Amino acid sequence: LGLDNGDPDGLLNSATAVNPGTERSPFTVRGAIGSDGATAVPLADVDIYEVFAPTDGTLLIDIDTPFSSGFVDSYLRVFNASGQELAFNNNGRATDGQGNLTELASGSLIYPNPAGTAPFVGHTSDSFIAAQVNGGQTYYIAVSGASNNRYDPSSLANRPSPMETGQYD
Repeated sequence: LGLDNGDPDGLLNSATAVNPGTERSPFTVRGAIGSDGATAVPLADVDIYEVFAPTDGTLLIDIDTPFSSGFVDSYLRVFNASGQELAFNNNGRATDGQGNLTELASGSLIYPNPAGTAPFVGHTSDSFIAAQVNGGQTYYIAVSGASNNRYDPSSLANRPSPMETGQYD
């Protein structure tokens, strides 16, 4: 018996569980919109990650695309355990836990702030959210292409055919 839902990590009930790490030692992942592993997703892909907040605090979610080509124009959403959207962002620069910018834009590229000379870490199409979380609660971080920003995280119904595709960190 098997179930093929078309987007294995694109629903809240099949999200990939991750440990959020800390500001000094964050959890990182290399993902791709348009495929899950080596399998192409036949509809507008969403990668959803499940995070348990052990304490109250600020969850910093920074999508970076340090690639010359093949990167996604990302859209970022955060949901609570009931699937209610708590935050969203398109084209945001990262901050630290105190709200200070940690990225500097130069043209269409993003560099670590304040240097602006190191290898670039992304593009101005990257997304960022600083979400307040309550300890003991589960949250869902959803990454998609910028045009795929109105999907229902609990259903694959009415998701369009693939739109933007590409990698992200």
